[in-house]
Amino acid sequence: MVYFLNTNDNIISAVLSTENLLLNAYRQQFFGQPVFLCIDTTYRIIVEGRGLMPIGTISVNQNFHTIAYAIVSKEDEVAHTWVLATLKKGVESLVNKRIIRGDKSI
Repeated sequence: MVYFLNTNDNIISAVLSTENLLLNAYRQQFFGQPVFLCIDTTYRIIVEGRGLMPIGTISVNQNFHTIAYAIVSKEDEVAHTWVLATLKKGVESLVNKRIIRGDKSI
C-alpha cells in the first residue's frame, strides 16, 4: 500500500493493490491487445466524501480485471497523474523483482 499526503493543500491520495492484481496490468500485454486502463471515480462508497477510483483493464472477452483501487480527496489532474505514476512504479518494481528471482509465474 502506498500513501501520498499533502497537508498543505489538504490533498490525500492512496493506492491499494496486491501483487496478483498488479500483475493483471503486466499480463494484459500477452493477450494480443494493448493495455487499456479503465478508471472511474465514485463518491458513494466512502462516507467522508473521498473518491474511490477502481482501476483495471479489459480483456479480449470484455471482462474487467482489477489492477488497484485509489482513494483521492480531489479528482483532478494531479491526483490522476500521481495515481497512475505510482501504479506504474508498482507494476515495474514487482515484475523486475520476479524476473531477478527467476520466478516463472509472472
